[in-house]
Amino acid sequence: MEIVSETTLTARKEHRCELCNRIIHKGQRYRKQFNKDCGDVWSFKGHEECFELTSIIDFIDYYEGVDYDAFEEAITNYVQEYHNDAEDALNIVFQNRKYYDLVKMILAELKEKGITHIKLDE
Repeated sequence: MEIVSETTLTARKEHRCELCNRIIHKGQRYRKQFNKDCGDVWSFKGHEECFELTSIIDFIDYYEGVDYDAFEEAITNYVQEYHNDAEDALNIVFQNRKYYDLVKMILAELKEKGITHIKLDE
């Protein structure tokens, strides 16, 4: 897959993040990629924070690229690995499915610890 272009925009209408599958609200900053692969072209939109997290988490094993399922799995794995005893975080993952909130929480934790790359157990 080749990223032809990537821009950061401010939403003029609601969009859906193709990583966490949550709403990108009007006025919120987001990234838009234009991609191509084997003659196919498509655009891909996502929250800035979701894109940032994909640059930190090692998705090398995902040969087809990072999609919603891979992203959700990575977030769930992170919470299980680093917050196994934290009932609130587990409830957010397994009951509320607030992945965008978890993305912001995980980014804050990784930045606080100075972590710029992480490989999660599968």
